[in-house]
Amino acid sequence: MIKLETLQRAKARTYIGFAIKSRTAIIGTDNILKCRRVNLLLIDETLSDNAKAKLMSKHQDTNRCITIDNLGELTSLEGCKALAILNHNLAMAILKCADAHFEGDVN
Repeated sequence: MIKLETLQRAKARTYIGFAIKSRTAIIGTDNILKCRRVNLLLIDETLSDNAKAKLMSKHQDTNRCITIDNLGELTSLEGCKALAILNHNLAMAILKCADAHFEGDVN
């Protein structure tokens, strides 16, 4: 699980907002399962293990998956448990926000 600092959380919220407004974000587990290609999966820590397993098996080619505490707060959508980013550039920007906690290159 990733706990984003206040600054990274604000940046991630902005990028997620851009993705939602530009319609390059898929919200909800069922909708993500219908999607073919995903650049980044954002999963709430409270999502059930069964739903996580379904998402991981469907999008196993996507090695970019972040588990975030309170994803609904970041998306400004109460009850949001899963979000997929389709735009590559926005996905990389969100990963760079999360990369502040890790060393190494984000692929």
